[in-house]
Amino acid sequence: MGINDFRISVFDDENSKPSYQNNQPETAAADAKDTIITDEVVAIVAAQAALATDSVASMSSNMAGDIVESLGVRNPTKGVAVKMNEGRVILDLYIIVKYGKKISDIAWNVQENVKKEVENMTGAVVESVNIHVSGVDFTQKAKKA
Repeated sequence: MGINDFRISVFDDENSKPSYQNNQPETAAADAKDTIITDEVVAIVAAQAALATDSVASMSSNMAGDIVESLGVRNPTKGVAVKMNEGRVILDLYIIVKYGKKISDIAWNVQENVKKEVENMTGAVVESVNIHVSGVDFTQKAKKA
């Protein structure tokens, strides 16, 4: 298990609970099943939730990511940085928004959607979702004219 990965213990018996030792969950029952969720999985869930939010045009990436994508390699974690802080997830999302909507409303909606989806799909506790608006997509404005 990597440094930033986290473990979720699933128990068949409702009375079985995980025990904690040194702030790390240890399984208390022999019938526990462990699921390890990596940073990459959290990033993919977060990116898809952000892209599903109204008025988000795309995720932004750095120059190296743009070069890789120009070669035809798709990066499903594009624009997402994941940090773990004592079992809590901190997300930084870099987005490009569509022209014509209030940016603060878009950012709020992205935060809400990403937090909800990551917590629902992974069981992790999301401590914060930081939104960085890297640009505005004007292609919709051009199509209307």
